[in-house]
Amino acid sequence: MSSFLATSHPAVLWVDGDERYPRLHQARLEEKGFQIIYTRQGHQALERLDQQEFDIAVVDAKLADIDGLDLVGQMASAHRNMAIIIYTASPFYEINFRSWAADAVVTKSKNSGELLRKMTSLLQQRAR
Repeated sequence: MSSFLATSHPAVLWVDGDERYPRLHQARLEEKGFQIIYTRQGHQALERLDQQEFDIAVVDAKLADIDGLDLVGQMASAHRNMAIIIYTASPFYEINFRSWAADAVVTKSKNSGELLRKMTSLLQQRAR
């Protein structure tokens, strides 16, 4: 793992109405040095962002209380130093122009490797 992650503990705000994926990946991400804060709703995520700074947001495109892409847009405009990943089951969002506010789109998977690589890459880019 990079020296960047070895010396810091990036804070991750994970917003997903389906808690299976955050639970599935949380142990591996924490083992790699990430601190995960999970919320099921977009409005809760916005409240958390008012209380704490995060290095990365992982956001599902489909949330119960707010459109995930609207949430990504709000996050991108208000928290420019935070990397944002849309983490979704649908590859459609990779070509949806509304997803351009995010730094990356990752398709949901039981394997945390792709998500971990993308998170690490985005943090390294921002550290330069």
